Amino acid sequence: MELKVYQPTVATNAKATGNYEDSKDRVRIDPDKERKLTERLVGALKELEIAEEEKRQETKRLGERVKELKETANRLAEYIRSGWEEVSVPCQWWHNYTNGEAELRREDTGGIVTSRRLDADERQLRLTVEDETHLLPAIGRESIKQKEDCNE
Repeated sequence: MELKVYQPTVATNAKATGNYEDSKDRVRIDPDKERKLTERLVGALKELEIAEEEKRQETKRLGERVKELKETANRLAEYIRSGWEEVSVPCQWWHNYTNGEAELRREDTGGIVTSRRLDADERQLRLTVEDETHLLPAIGRESIKQKEDCNE
């Protein structure tokens, strides 16, 4: 007896010409398949949650970056419009006890930025421990000396 192999030439030709359609049958899911699909679903939902959190973080980061860039662009445009640029200059307060004023001076040029009257606390001269030792009785000088030794 001779066996002939069936070759669906029409279907192959139809597939090649684009006139081919897949048909989908509905098949009942058995418990084992349902368990596997449930595991895949749980995994997909976890990945979705992670991806959504990454998206929120990235959106927040990009939002902050856009805000910074807008502030920089606005500041530079204002410098160009006004012809002036604001820069931070290191300054230091100087107490002039002769005229009773405190002066805020630029460290680069020494120029006075602003001045004000010294308040009551500032008008008091501060003495260091070494300056005060001659005012104390001998026992006081020893206790201060001991403190100094302990701190070294």
